[in-house]
Amino acid sequence: MKRRNKHISLAALSLALLLALTACGSTQSPSSSEQKPAAKDFYVKVATGQSGGTYYPVGIALVQVYSDKIPGCISSAMATGGSVDNVGLLRNDEAQIAMIMSTTARSAHAGTDSFEGNGYSDLRSLCALWENNCQIIVDKSIQSIEDLAGKKFVVGANLSGTETDSRSILSAFGLYYAENDASKNNVEAIYLDYTQGVDALKNGQVSGVMNVSKAPASTVTDLLSTGNYHILSFTEDDIAKISAVNDLYSAYTIPFPGGCVPPGRWLRAGFQFNARLSYWRPTEIAPRQRPSAIT
Repeated sequence: MKRRNKHISLAALSLALLLALTACGSTQSPSSSEQKPAAKDFYVKVATGQSGGTYYPVGIALVQVYSDKIPGCISSAMATGGSVDNVGLLRNDEAQIAMIMSTTARSAHAGTDSFEGNGYSDLRSLCALWENNCQIIVDKSIQSIEDLAGKKFVVGANLSGTETDSRSILSAFGLYYAENDASKNNVEAIYLDYTQGVDALKNGQVSGVMNVSKAPASTVTDLLSTGNYHILSFTEDDIAKISAVNDLYSAYTIPFPGGCVPPGRWLRAGFQFNARLSYWRPTEIAPRQRPSAIT
């Protein structure tokens, strides 16, 4: 069967979040005879991701809006390890809002996968921000995902959503690296962030790297332009295997500029924005809810 490139997605409603924030921070305009009450200060910490990634500058922009537009709001952004780390920060009330990949958010809410026995049912989804494309970039010696058996592969930073996606997607093809039964592990996982992972691939230290970001990502296109690397593509049967592991993964076509990658379809995964602030009354993450994708 012909292989086609694919990725995974979960969408979010950033506008809905801003509307909710504005509503909770606003008051009715007082009449000329009334005195507007002073807003009571409250703190909102936003958990983002690594300082060199995409999530951190987005968080900086958001807290600026909150502090400027919401009376009494004192907001700050936190650099963190990523989605899994952010769930813990919400749970411990060290952050009130967090950027979390949808696959990680649902696992945390349901108490499954890496959150088995340690679920967080109080987690609520505010909105989606953008689609993430799960792109597996490998050297030319790797022609299929099964070829990663016995190889060193960058699964993402520890406690990141990228690592969670790596674990789910690889397991669909009988590839493991974090099993309690060490005899099942057949991939050598390397825990690095995007920038470090790309450097390791360029230096020949690993055979591939998982990149979960909105395509086209400059780090990916730069790699592909050398002609030494390519993105693994998937057949319809491959996609069915991945969806069987987690039905939040779906096929999606990524249009790369300049024709450096043949048109095709990858997996896509979502990125969500979550919070513990109950007075915003966000919608609970439904066990099988799949928000509509942002394209």
